[in-house]
Amino acid sequence: MYEFTLLQLLLMFAVVSLIGLIIGYMFVNVRGSNRKQDEKIQQLENEIAVLEEHKAQVSHHFQKTASLLHDMTGQYKAIYEHMAEGAQTLCDDHEGAEVLESLQSGLLLGEKENLKKITRTSSETDEQS
Repeated sequence: MYEFTLLQLLLMFAVVSLIGLIIGYMFVNVRGSNRKQDEKIQQLENEIAVLEEHKAQVSHHFQKTASLLHDMTGQYKAIYEHMAEGAQTLCDDHEGAEVLESLQSGLLLGEKENLKKITRTSSETDEQS
């Protein structure tokens, strides 16, 4: 059998201990690295959740804004139609024409054409009666 001297035994113990320390250090670093990665992943997931919530809030805001603008446009149109009808029925021909012209100058092009049709229909009805 092999016989080892004290110096050889101490040298083998030192080499085995050094190898054990290196393996332990690598294991701790890999495990620590994984923990840091897990923390970074969790942080990233939290940031994504915050971003998704903000995105949903922005979307809801613009949907509500569009709905309110749609409602406002309908009310705006109703006011102009009411004013045109009032100008036709309540004013004499000269004053009614001036009021209608001032109303039409404030309307968008498409709405202006609709108002002209309404006033023509109203005047044709008045002429027939």
